[in-house]
This record gives sequence, C-alpha cells and structure tokens, in this order.
Amino acid sequence: NTNGGSYFVVVPIGPSGIGFLGDTNKFVSLGKKRVSELSDPGFVHVTVVFAPGETNLTLTGYAPSAPYVTALNGSVGTASYHSASHLFAVPVSRGNSNTTTVVLGLVPVPSLQITNLVGQMQISWPTNAQGFRLQTATALAPQPDWTPTTNAVFTVGDQNTATLTATGVAAFYRLKQ
Repeated sequence: NTNGGSYFVVVPIGPSGIGFLGDTNKFVSLGKKRVSELSDPGFVHVTVVFAPGETNLTLTGYAPSAPYVTALNGSVGTASYHSASHLFAVPVSRGNSNTTTVVLGLVPVPSLQITNLVGQMQISWPTNAQGFRLQTATALAPQPDWTPTTNAVFTVGDQNTATLTATGVAAFYRLKQ
C-alpha cells in the first residue's frame, strides 16, 4: 500500500515460546471462522476450518527456532523458517472433514512406545516431554473417559517408563499435557 497505512497483528508469546499469527492471508488472521480452537499449554494446539472448496492454506507465526509441526488430522507440508525474523510458515491441507488440527512446538511431540513383556507391558516416552502425564481409557467411542494411570513412572536413560500388568481387557493410552 503506497497510501502510508499500516496493519499490525499482535499476539502473545505462549508457554510454548511460540506466537501464533494464524492465516495471514486473511484480514482477520485468527478469526473464529478460520481458527475454531487455539490453546498453548506448552505446545500450540490449533484447529483451522476450511471454506467450502478450499483444500489448503498457510499458517504463520513467530518462534525463537524452527518449530516442529504435527498434524493430528489433515496433513502438513514442510515448514519454512526465516532465522533473521524468526517467522515460520507451514502449509496445511484438510483431511476428510473441513478442519485440520495441528500441534506446534519447539521440541518434537512425544510418542509412546509399548513393549510387551510376559504378563506385563512397558510404556515409555522421552524425558524431554516435560509436563506430560500418561492416561488410559477402556474405549474410544462414543466418548473416551481418559483417566490418569496410577503406576509409578521411572526414568531409564532418556525415557520415562511405566510398567503395567496385563489384564486381558483392552486399554488405550495417551500422553496429556
């Protein structure tokens, strides 16, 4: 614009260390019609809504280093990061619905590893996943009832490890921050 006008988007830096700007190709980059959910409990969790006929868009933000980006539904492309401005851009595509949920963090999103032992199972995850707690549910539908596990967690090398007794009943596990 050569008329001397300016447009600024101001966002807080959350506990993750990331300032999420949203879809800066839109006038209201964090409007509820585009960003239906946004939280930052140490990782930025964002759900974006696609307009009818739209299949991809680009999300941007500020981070002190290149963020790790994971799609919980839909998909993400390769993120670009400009080290001088600390701005990142990541292309996202919709999945089977009209939304995509993305997690951004300065460390990778932790994953669980499960090892079968005789009569037991060992669940482990990285120790750098600070603030995450192991939860369990016996069913995923219609609505899972996630409860914290009561098993002791020990550090073995660079892994948090919990050993559980096999009960013969189906169980699901997740990490929750």
